[in-house]
Amino acid sequence: MKQKPQPRSLIKSILFGLLLALFSTAAPAFSKTPAEISATAPTEDEVKTAVKAAWERAGGGMREAVTVEIKSVKIGTVSREWASFNDVGSKGMHIWTAKVHFITRKHYNTRTVAHDYDFYIDFSVNTLGEWVQQTSSQAGSKDSPLPDEPADVKKK
Repeated sequence: MKQKPQPRSLIKSILFGLLLALFSTAAPAFSKTPAEISATAPTEDEVKTAVKAAWERAGGGMREAVTVEIKSVKIGTVSREWASFNDVGSKGMHIWTAKVHFITRKHYNTRTVAHDYDFYIDFSVNTLGEWVQQTSSQAGSKDSPLPDEPADVKKK
């Protein structure tokens, strides 16, 4: 007497076969190494994403929420080699500098405080292949508070 295959085990074997077929034909997660990615300059959108990731945060508890409005981005035309004493990353990576003008807004319960920044920021690629803000230095004397804005004012 032959046993009938159980429906559960049949479904499991079909799903396993489909997953195996899907992942065996998929491209590897990282088609380029961080050093290869950093050989070309980041795009303006990648710089904006990295700056927002470094500066923005959600509020909660006693902490204020911080939003970032990027006014301008100017990416350098030449990269520099990675230096072990100064940079995040590893040998062979390129570091790109961009001049970024942005405004941060700290949203408190009763008011919003804005600061205007004009920084030279170094960008590198992390091990996941994403551009990240590395270091920054002030480009001018714009690091000054702007007039307070009412908390209920919505920015476009």
